[in-house]
Amino acid sequence: MCAPGLAPVPVGQVGTFSGVLGTITASARAALSLWATDLNARGGLACHPVRIYSEDDAGDATDVTVSGPPTDVLRWAWNRAGAGEPSAVTIEGPPAAVDELRRCIVTATQ
Repeated sequence: MCAPGLAPVPVGQVGTFSGVLGTITASARAALSLWATDLNARGGLACHPVRIYSEDDAGDATDVTVSGPPTDVLRWAWNRAGAGEPSAVTIEGPPAAVDELRRCIVTATQ
């Protein structure tokens, strides 16, 4: 039996769900939602409800590009890179788009 009120488990999804490629990939968004609904109806993940955060990039990769070793990219995304440490992360894009990307990552992973 599950205790009520346990914190939800966030699951993030970013994909091309609209635009030209959206006709091919939109079902992935529906499938994840269906999975979460079914899992939550059966008590959740280890009694924690699953909460989906889904973003549509509309097939537009021109806003922000972040590249580098996975560990360094995650440290950048979560603002955990040490001050003055050299970084192998490359960030390209307008500052406002970079800030929005970080905001979405923080929202999806808290």
